[in-house]
Amino acid sequence: MALASLASLGSVPAARGRIPLAGHTVPLWRRPLAFLASQRPKGGMVRVDVGPLPVYLVTDPELAYEVLVTKAASLGRGRLYERLRPVLGLGLAMSDGGEHRRQRRLVRAALRGVPPARYTEISAHHAEELTSAWRTAEMVRVDEAMFDLVLGILLEAAFSSGLGRAAAAEIRFSTRVVAKGVLGRAITPRLLDRLPNPPHQRYDAAAARLRFVVDTLIEDRRADDGGFDDLLSLLMAARDPETGAGMTDDRIRDELVTLLMAGTEQAAATLAWSFHELARHPEVADRLREEVDRVLDGRPCAPGDPPRLAYTQRVLNEVVRLHAAPLLPRRTCSPVKIGGMHVPEGTELAVSPYAMHRNPWLFPYPERLDPDRWVSTEGSRILPRGAFLPFGDGGRRCVGDAIAWTVMTVAVAAVCSRWRLRPAGWHRVREVPAAVPRPDALPMIVENR
Repeated sequence: MALASLASLGSVPAARGRIPLAGHTVPLWRRPLAFLASQRPKGGMVRVDVGPLPVYLVTDPELAYEVLVTKAASLGRGRLYERLRPVLGLGLAMSDGGEHRRQRRLVRAALRGVPPARYTEISAHHAEELTSAWRTAEMVRVDEAMFDLVLGILLEAAFSSGLGRAAAAEIRFSTRVVAKGVLGRAITPRLLDRLPNPPHQRYDAAAARLRFVVDTLIEDRRADDGGFDDLLSLLMAARDPETGAGMTDDRIRDELVTLLMAGTEQAAATLAWSFHELARHPEVADRLREEVDRVLDGRPCAPGDPPRLAYTQRVLNEVVRLHAAPLLPRRTCSPVKIGGMHVPEGTELAVSPYAMHRNPWLFPYPERLDPDRWVSTEGSRILPRGAFLPFGDGGRRCVGDAIAWTVMTVAVAAVCSRWRLRPAGWHRVREVPAAVPRPDALPMIVENR
């Protein structure tokens, strides 16, 4: 099988722009997102050489579905994730196989232990605090404001009133430092770890502080039987239905850090891009405000409101389509057949939602913000499975996706019910490559509606 596998992979074309020894490092370094978006190989798979390492980029929905769902048992986390273990430990983002499935059951049960209405209430409270503090003509760094908003919501859901100001401030600071440095840390060769590198040193220090603070909060909760009703208490009480085993404190810490990192990064980036796109498309913003006014009538979001904000959620669908995760890396842990090809053990694959979401064959006029492309009508075009991956798919689909949709819907409605946000004309917004692309900075001017 090995010879057949090698011959099969040998038929996969290499992406254009390859340089001997360096591979595709130059275009990946200079314009990684544009490079990914341009990859539309005929067979749905193209080889991208990251230095000497071949990575097989998947840009076809059916192949993506195979990798993420039907053949997922033969694939584990890709090489990129190995560099994240010092901060994410053995949380859901890092585990594989049976251990991942067991842990996922426990984490999902804990997340569902908090009533959905509670997430809406927490989100509405924090969004109201934020928007009521803004003033007309004030310049706001919307990217930073959304990061703080989402993190504040997750901190209350995770730790309720058991989180002191000092701990909250430390978590906010450390999470921000780690989020900004995580991609650079992940792609830096291990051989360079011993060289002086101030950004990596700041990242390592912040990761250690974040884990220490969460460890301390868990220890304090163990000593306090105050009857808290939050994610921390639910994780501590979780038991595997098959074995009756719970989670160690180290594992609870890893899951909480993973939640704070992954949950904050994606939702905050999506919210920031939402206000950027609404400012660029006033006709979409007007329709969204009309819906918010009709549904909320000037009050904060209440439980039951988010599903009624259908146009708002279609706008969010478009934003997560346009600003999707660049890569979902996987590595084969046993030989597997994908797309009719035999792929040997140890092969690096990467599904690219970013490339698929901007493919005109899947999404006509892909650069256009068109919320109505998500309206289901008789005769409307049905997307193939695997074509739209805002939260991944299969057994590794984001376990908190429903919570993220609630947080984002409530936040957009809260801001748009009170304010208009106008771009600061002196800054040209750039899309920064990250686990989820984010704006380099998003200064906007607050205006009355």
